[in-house]
Amino acid sequence: MKVMTMCRYYGLRFQVEFLTRDAKQYARLEHGQARSQNKLHTHFNVALTAVSLAKATYYLSRPQRKREQLFNDVYKNDAHEYELHQ
Repeated sequence: MKVMTMCRYYGLRFQVEFLTRDAKQYARLEHGQARSQNKLHTHFNVALTAVSLAKATYYLSRPQRKREQLFNDVYKNDAHEYELHQ
């Protein structure tokens, strides 16, 4: 496997991680009370889609040179907590 391909895969992996984390924090991904498989799939898809649409709407509404992360305060807090625990 080429190094650049591996770097792209690694970057995509982190995008999935961030999407899942944001869905847990902001879209109540883990708070569904459904029991059937179909309802659980619907709940997961709605939570992940809501976060994806929120991010896309935020990014596309800003000029390209002024775009930053949607949940920037969360990322800064996570980095600060990581530094404190090191």
